[in-house]
Amino acid sequence: MDSTKTQLLNILGQFIKGENPTLPANADLDSLFELAGIHSLSAVVCYALNPQIIANGFDNKAAAKKLQKALFSTVMLQNERIFAFEKLLDILNDNGIRTTLMKGAVIKKYYPDDTIRTFGDIDFLISPNDRDALHNIMVDLGYDYQKAEPTVWVYVKGNEKYEVHTAVSVKSEALGKKGADFIDLAFSEVISTKRQNVFILNPSYHFAFLLLHLAKHMRSSGAGVRMYLDLALMLKNEPSLDFEKVIGYSKDLNLYNFLIHAMNLCHYWFETTLPKGIKLLKEENMYLLQEYVLQGGTFGFYERNPAAQRLRDEKKKGRLAAILRYVFPLYGDIKNAYKFLTDRPYLLPLAWPCRWFDGIFLRRKKASTVFKGFFTEGDAAKATEQMLTDIGIENNIK
Repeated sequence: MDSTKTQLLNILGQFIKGENPTLPANADLDSLFELAGIHSLSAVVCYALNPQIIANGFDNKAAAKKLQKALFSTVMLQNERIFAFEKLLDILNDNGIRTTLMKGAVIKKYYPDDTIRTFGDIDFLISPNDRDALHNIMVDLGYDYQKAEPTVWVYVKGNEKYEVHTAVSVKSEALGKKGADFIDLAFSEVISTKRQNVFILNPSYHFAFLLLHLAKHMRSSGAGVRMYLDLALMLKNEPSLDFEKVIGYSKDLNLYNFLIHAMNLCHYWFETTLPKGIKLLKEENMYLLQEYVLQGGTFGFYERNPAAQRLRDEKKKGRLAAILRYVFPLYGDIKNAYKFLTDRPYLLPLAWPCRWFDGIFLRRKKASTVFKGFFTEGDAAKATEQMLTDIGIENNIK
């Protein structure tokens, strides 16, 4: 692990403990800021280092000022987004839309300043029975929308972006009955808020759901440091967290082994205490996991060839199957790229020439990299697949 990665993890560990980290005056702030940005942690790092910046504790004044500006601009933008969301919640509450908050909208409260926990969108859960009523409200308020998944709709207006869910996760037969039952529990495992019709997920259930969400990202393209930081902060700052329940839920989801590895990663990176029921693993046995998380960025896309994931997905059918799926993508892989496909899977063959045109003329470099990857990423795909299996994330987590 290089010095910049080590510095980032040390800063986050002190941040969790409520301490002000101190770096050498000649620290490479530009490299640190770049790595933090890759993991959507720029605001957290800037917040943690701000006391040293204020004290003129860095030789590179320009880089220090850039960090401070980034922090202030993030705080302003997040304040605007949170204020807009609070107004939307008032409207949904007044219209009797039962709304349950989850993920970033809740996790931000575990941070010392809720504006430094950034998010690309805000997720919340509604009853399937309220789907049409909510849609009419959002359209009347001027939001553009699209259907992202069978149980997810996305609404956008200006800086606001919301993912509205009618289930916390798409049910998968591979998760089994206990996994399906876990997904349904989202409507009952809730806690009231100051608004009559607005709730938050019960912390123990929410923690297990975040583990499932993290496992899905790890299984697909990857998940960065921030998702593990969220778990660590929740573990430290949520007094009502019942970890015995978390362990029970993780076993229902066949993710107990992954829970052990995730908690050990938090222990070694952020010095969090291992909860009862979680055994200590040797850090050297977690090297591949640490590198996988650190290298890929927030959602695993940073400098990682998508061909590796496709080769893993088609490991039983082989390279040709992976190439064919890339050239002739399935409806679920491409439906969000072209609006005319929304709720029209029968138009999929018409989307393929559009995809080829984009690949040849608009994204030639990326397409070329992916194609080469089908012949060069085989070993990396095998190593990643073995690592994911070893830590308890089976291929049924999708």
